[in-house]
Amino acid sequence: MNFLITGVAGFIGSHLAEELIARGHKVIGVDNLFSGHLENIQHLDSNFSFYKVDATDYEQMNGIISSLEQKPDAYINMAAACLLYSLDNPKEGFDIEIKLCQTMCELSRNKKVNRIVQFSTSEVYGGNKNGKPFDLNSACFPKTTYAAGKLAADNFLKVYREKFGLNAFFIRPFNNFGERQENAIIPKTIQKLIGGETPIVYGSGQQTRDFMYVKDTVKIVANILESGDNKDVLLSTGKKCTMNKIINLIANKMQYNGIIKRLDSRDLDVDQLVGKKYKYEYTTFDVALNNTINWHKSGGII
Repeated sequence: MNFLITGVAGFIGSHLAEELIARGHKVIGVDNLFSGHLENIQHLDSNFSFYKVDATDYEQMNGIISSLEQKPDAYINMAAACLLYSLDNPKEGFDIEIKLCQTMCELSRNKKVNRIVQFSTSEVYGGNKNGKPFDLNSACFPKTTYAAGKLAADNFLKVYREKFGLNAFFIRPFNNFGERQENAIIPKTIQKLIGGETPIVYGSGQQTRDFMYVKDTVKIVANILESGDNKDVLLSTGKKCTMNKIINLIANKMQYNGIIKRLDSRDLDVDQLVGKKYKYEYTTFDVALNNTINWHKSGGII
């Protein structure tokens, strides 16, 4: 099968491309390298082709697809402005999420691709204080324009699916971690300890997250893509972990016995964010965390 992935040089996108190619599929990768890195995809083999293009641009994306011998079996939109960018650039952060999905949906409406997949985020829920797991029917109260943009894109896809009969669905994963990730609590804590710096926790540290190992996520996504299923999916382990616990786990594994610096809570930080478990035989958290630490210690070499 042939898959087109936007945001292919990013954290999850590069892992998905790697998994699909390992299964014998071909991947057409698109990324403007705004937050992605060529280093994440340089090891991919001859079943991979790459285009440095902004996936919000309909004409450029149409040109890529029109030049292919066979139109993609699925177009997976994994590109994003990213949460941190949206905090400093709220309007642009929101607009980019919408434009990425609009381009994909229009290409599908115009029969350029057979199937489209929108990658969402658990950030759309905004968190809660009762710890009850979220599911696809849970109310959404996004706290950032990144999350609001993702939710709007999810709804845009739903409208196109219903109005134009598109073969389309979204996948909403909870907090991924693993090799190649940056700008999140797990990689930041590991890098601080490698660099001899003091790890940081914001607020009480009792905020919870549902952490998923990225290699599990992409295996699940690849299974879904191969199955031909077109139902919206929420991906989560159903297990919650506090910020205090994750930092202490990393510190213990890296034999750090020093202090943990505590700073004030960050604006718009989500409190409790745990999802209803997706049935899958997940990698144990201990193994996944060891793999992540070892990757950072090796200097980011696979």
